[in-house]
Amino acid sequence: ATVSVLYWCMMKATRAALGCLVRSRAALTKVDNIDVKRLLKENDELAVKVAELTQQLSEWKAEVEKKFEAVDTATQRAEYINFVSSKEITPLNLGQLVEYCKQEDYKTHLFLYRELPIRTAIAIHQLTNMPHGFTTMPSTRLVKTWLIEEFTMLTQAEKPDTPEREEEFTKLLKKIHKKYQESIITLGKGLWELKRDMLMNKVKVKDKKQEWSRINQIIMLEYPQLQEELDSYYAGRISAGFLIRQHIAIAAAKKRPPRKGAEDYIGLVCRKTDLFRVCKGAIQEAKEICEEQYGTSPKINLTRTSKQGEGVEIPHIPAHLHYILFELLKNSLRATIEKHCVPPAYDTTNAPAIEVTVCDTEKLEDLSVKVSDQGGGIPYEDMDKVMSYMYTTAEVSQFDVMLGDDENTAQHTTPLAGFGYGLPISRLYAQHFDGDLRLLSIEGYGTDAYLHLGRSLQSTFESEIRNIRRKEHRKKKLAESILSRRRSTDEPTRTSLDDPRYTY
Repeated sequence: ATVSVLYWCMMKATRAALGCLVRSRAALTKVDNIDVKRLLKENDELAVKVAELTQQLSEWKAEVEKKFEAVDTATQRAEYINFVSSKEITPLNLGQLVEYCKQEDYKTHLFLYRELPIRTAIAIHQLTNMPHGFTTMPSTRLVKTWLIEEFTMLTQAEKPDTPEREEEFTKLLKKIHKKYQESIITLGKGLWELKRDMLMNKVKVKDKKQEWSRINQIIMLEYPQLQEELDSYYAGRISAGFLIRQHIAIAAAKKRPPRKGAEDYIGLVCRKTDLFRVCKGAIQEAKEICEEQYGTSPKINLTRTSKQGEGVEIPHIPAHLHYILFELLKNSLRATIEKHCVPPAYDTTNAPAIEVTVCDTEKLEDLSVKVSDQGGGIPYEDMDKVMSYMYTTAEVSQFDVMLGDDENTAQHTTPLAGFGYGLPISRLYAQHFDGDLRLLSIEGYGTDAYLHLGRSLQSTFESEIRNIRRKEHRKKKLAESILSRRRSTDEPTRTSLDDPRYTY
């Protein structure tokens, strides 16, 4: 309304000016004692300027109206996202999903057409409400922009109820999936940007690395809610990513001719996953990456508890298992080299081997993989931090890399040192399929990592993982409150069995 009034006033003034010009032009033609041609020329120039001003006013009005329309559209879109995010997602029971996918008449694209907008809207809502200023970081805003674009594409897509529309919907899902891995890395940068801002707020910093370490401690200890929210966000993204890749794999399998071993696969899920074979592939890739960075690699011994040909095969996703094992082996290789090898040669002749043990006996309730190294271990006080997104064992801070420190960039851009997301994301992948990932360490000696896997896919991932996180958070807050109450009392702490607090 304000724009319209201003535009009306300016147009009225412009018309009045033009009327004056016309009248003055008519009057000047009747005057004999002045230079009529010069005045007429000046009036013509003034008329051109008034016309240009009128054109500029019209363009300005269109631009302002466009901006107001964009604001209204963004507001409506935000309201729609909030509405969709309030809907309930379909619990992802992988066992049932596999059974559905085996049916010829089951349409995964129709299920995703309804389900993915809800999951994307929930992810946008989670990013919008991240605590401690994390939402305002540039990389976080970029990921949120990607999610909004994804939500817009999904909601504007036509219902894939014909073969042609199904093909277009599959192409759309392939386009969306390309951003998944990049969004994980970009959101990791957002966390480092939060730390960077905390460091930049310091007026004087004598020891940058020491202050950076202190900021890491502050974030891990004082921001437990951020860890919980990131766990919940990534849990949802893992589920959505799995659904998309499952559909893409099923659609691709329908088009290509049958291949050897294809009957064991339903999309991404292999009904006869050989854990020992997956370990072999992860070891080979980890050694290649290590040799690419250091020029050499410590020895890795792979053994299994079952006899030849007696190992049990389980329904699982080999790609996810490969990712988890690769992350564990990558950490062990780097720790072993940095502990026992001297740069720049990095001679691994006398370096202790990394031991990988696969427990896949038929009688076991769960299958397990143990990765043992002698890379110096993790300090006891840091054991609770290794599954935090704010923790990394890399010696050179990512802060230097983000500032463009050429001295450290070459070391930190290698695959063996990253944002510290490897272990927490690996644990989410393990828990996604009714498993778990745990670490035990002896400081000064080495670390043992234990990957436990369930033998079935009958687990509802979203509800379980979120309940686990919330229970852990509530348990920690309860312990902190009890400790603070004890410290606030003047009464000395008593641990005797005669203490009335221990009376049953």
